[in-house]
Amino acid sequence: MNLKIDYHRESDTLWLGNGQPTPNGEDVAENVTVFFDDDDRPNGVMIEHAAALLRAILNAADSPAIPESQATPTAAG
Repeated sequence: MNLKIDYHRESDTLWLGNGQPTPNGEDVAENVTVFFDDDDRPNGVMIEHAAALLRAILNAADSPAIPESQATPTAAG
């Protein structure tokens, strides 16, 4: 699978997928949606409020602190 990653700073939305159409989506957690192809195989994940959510997960896992200047990804689109 060819992974495509797209981050939209304006909406703080992170998209991870294979670049194929994603007609069906299912919320699997707050602000996390998994998308499926026509054969019900997962082919994308959308994370809303991505910067805050990922920062919270990393901090909860006792990961080293990420400086704010490095925590916000560069916008891809």
